[in-house]
Amino acid sequence: MQENIMLISPDSQNVHHLGGGVYVTSAWSVSERKSSDFIGGQISLHDTKEDRSYLRGTVLEVINLGNKGFKRNRVSFVFKRSTGRRVIPLQVREKYSNTLTETREQIRY
Repeated sequence: MQENIMLISPDSQNVHHLGGGVYVTSAWSVSERKSSDFIGGQISLHDTKEDRSYLRGTVLEVINLGNKGFKRNRVSFVFKRSTGRRVIPLQVREKYSNTLTETREQIRY
């Protein structure tokens, strides 16, 4: 099942431009088992859980980084930037209320 994800990443501190409209995020806490569900889905980055996205795109690859000294597994997302409308968290919460899960730094839908 393909999933979409919003990441709370203030001031674009956790994303790097690789060129050609392709970006990679720093490490995020996502289970290795679930990580492949995001390939082909939408990713958006936000300063807060209420702000519109400042960057969004389609996930091309999810790189498993292991637990890197933490209790939970870490992954990085590689994505191709999309243009057009920004992702608005309130609208996502309303549209996907039955399937949405939310943590401190992530909203999955």
